[in-house]
Amino acid sequence: MSGWGTWFQGEIIGEYVLANSNLFSYLVGLSTKPVKTLDMHLFYYHFNIHQPESLADNVTAHSFADEVDLILDWQVFDSFSLSAVLAVAIPGEAARQFTGGGQTWFHSMLYASWEL
Repeated sequence: MSGWGTWFQGEIIGEYVLANSNLFSYLVGLSTKPVKTLDMHLFYYHFNIHQPESLADNVTAHSFADEVDLILDWQVFDSFSLSAVLAVAIPGEAARQFTGGGQTWFHSMLYASWEL
């Protein structure tokens, strides 16, 4: 699999919480391929809201969240691959104002792809 971190910026914030507009996202990524069939990715994101008031009237802060994603892509066979994702997002002041909460968000996913 390729393209992690491109269409949805962040497995939690970019995929489930915010759209790719009104958003400044900063990404630092490390990727490695220790063996031919395994890709490993570690991404750190910092998300800022450009116009906080567009989220809600009570949102005045710009810092929305910091997120770390660990992704493993394993090509099991030529036509079958597995991807595992672990992600954590720590809300910033804008997220606390927007959601009314401040707990850390966790996400995990196992994705299987079979090509005919």
